Parts: sequence; C-alpha cells; structure tokens
Amino acid sequence: MKRRVFGSYTGAFKEYDKLRRIRDFIELKNMCEYKFGIDNVWEDSFQIPIFDKNGEKLFAIQMLLNTANFRVAIYFNNSKMLSEFHRKYGDYTKYVLTISELYDEMDNLIYSMYKFLGKKELYFSDYPED
Repeated sequence: MKRRVFGSYTGAFKEYDKLRRIRDFIELKNMCEYKFGIDNVWEDSFQIPIFDKNGEKLFAIQMLLNTANFRVAIYFNNSKMLSEFHRKYGDYTKYVLTISELYDEMDNLIYSMYKFLGKKELYFSDYPED
C-alpha cells in the first residue's frame, strides 16, 4: 500500500505532543503540591499561593494546561491590582510549550509581582521559616 507523503501522519506528532503535555502537567502538579503547596486544584489547572511574612495570601501563580500549550498567569486578589499591574508591567499571562519555559515565566511573573508589591518578602508557605 502506498501513501502520499504530504499530509500523512502529521496528526501523530500533534497527538504525541498533546499526550506529552498532559503527562508533564500531571507530574508538575504532583511536584508543586509537594514542594510549594497548591490550592484551587482542577484536572487542567492549579494555583501556587504566594504569601507575605504574616501569612496573608498576596496572589497566586496559576498553571493551566491548554490544548496547544501551557499557560502561566498571576491570579490577583482583586481587579484593581490586576489593572494596575497590567498598566505598569504589561501582560500577566504567558503561553509556553515546555516545562522549562513554564518555570522561567513563573519566575519572571513572581519577580514582577515582587517589584509591584514594593519589594515585599514573598513566601510559598503561609508559615515562613525565620
């Protein structure tokens, strides 16, 4: 049986990439739960809460699995913070293809929030170690 080269099997690569992202996302969710503590957990998304020294939740970093990529975004406590951040720093949502890129963008968003909040100390846990 002969098959035309152009257009044949291109779906196999897209399907593989989709399955890889699903597997990577599940592993990421498990690792983040253990390392950082996560909340608002759903099948395709979760949030990593960020606290101040007094245990007050300042914001969260949301990870989301889309059909074509990963999405990382700041989840603000209120819309006033969102619009002020957007005005000063631009986009608070990034779309990436790999876990490494996801980590880099998460780090960049946390650093932007650090500056936005007046260089306030940030913690992954609501019980910081002193």
